[in-house]
Formats: sequence, structure tokens, C-alpha cells
Amino acid sequence: MYPTNDWVDVQCFFIVGRGILQGKMPYLDLYEQKGPILYLFFALAALISGESFLGVFILEVVCLGLFLYIGTRITALWVRDDAWPLFLLPPVLALSIGVSPAFSHGSSAEELFLPVIALFLKLTLTATREDRALFKREAFACGALAALALWVKYTFCGVFAGGVLALLIWYIATKKANKLWVVLLYGLYQLSDG
Repeated sequence: MYPTNDWVDVQCFFIVGRGILQGKMPYLDLYEQKGPILYLFFALAALISGESFLGVFILEVVCLGLFLYIGTRITALWVRDDAWPLFLLPPVLALSIGVSPAFSHGSSAEELFLPVIALFLKLTLTATREDRALFKREAFACGALAALALWVKYTFCGVFAGGVLALLIWYIATKKANKLWVVLLYGLYQLSDG
């Protein structure tokens, strides 16, 4: 008679998010295996609408919008600002993500984390495109994004491990290895600080 979301994961996330607003402690009163940042996201969604998925939908739209904006800025590293790929990319990305079987139910941790991964790529690709080492603040931000990955879903750290490995190879190949310690220092400091 009315639309429902029958996906088990999102129901669990939303229950834990609403439980946080009722004073319950995740991992003590309510158990789910994802990270606490994901539950805080769903608590925020429950503040908007605790009885429906309207709040989740609004936050999903915000995350998708951020992802599309950052994706467009990444594309702008290789094409002019008035080039047609910049106008074509957002609708193609939005459509391909929207119809993807991986995101068919909505509100997966992966879907909500897309802007964070895109921001990590933007920071690292901007530095490599400009043929320079990461600035200290960029390395610090990359470490913070990796820490966020750890506290949302630990398997997301694989994306950052791959990115750091690619960056390491690029630093060595472009003879910037002497600046690598700064990136590692600032990035690992933030990751360890969490």
C-alpha cells in the first residue's frame, strides 16, 4: 500500500541511529558491525525524520551532489572549464550510480562515502597533475579522510592503501622521494589521531 525499504542493512543502520538519539550506546545497547561515524550519519538523518527515510534521502542527495561536484573538479584537471565533458559528466555519473545494482536499495555505506573517496582522489590527483609534492595540509587532509574511512567501514581503508601506494610510486618515479617523509608524517599523524 505504501513504499518501503526492505533492505536489511539500512534498517539496522537507521535503528542504531535512532537509538543514539534515544540515549542508547552503540556496541553496548545496540550492536551492528559498522563504524560509529556511519551511525552518527543515520542519527542525523533521524533528526530530520525519525519515522521515515526522508532524512536519509536528503542526506543521500547531499552526498551525491558533493560527489558529482568533486568528480567534475577532478575532470577539470584535464579539460578546459568550458569543455563538454564537464557538462556531460554529472548527469552520466548520477545516472550510472543511480541504476547500479550495488546501489539499488540506497543508503549503503559505499554510496554515502563516495564524496570522501572523490575528495581523496582530488587532492592526490591535483598534486600529481601539477607535478608537485602534496602540501602539508593536503597530506593532513588525506590522513583525516583515511581515518574517517576506518571509522565508517574498515574495508574502505583499502582504497586509501591503493592510493598511497600509487602516490609512493609516483614520488619515487618523479624523484620527489625526499619530500615523501612530510606526506607520510602528516598523513600518518592524522590517521593515528583519528
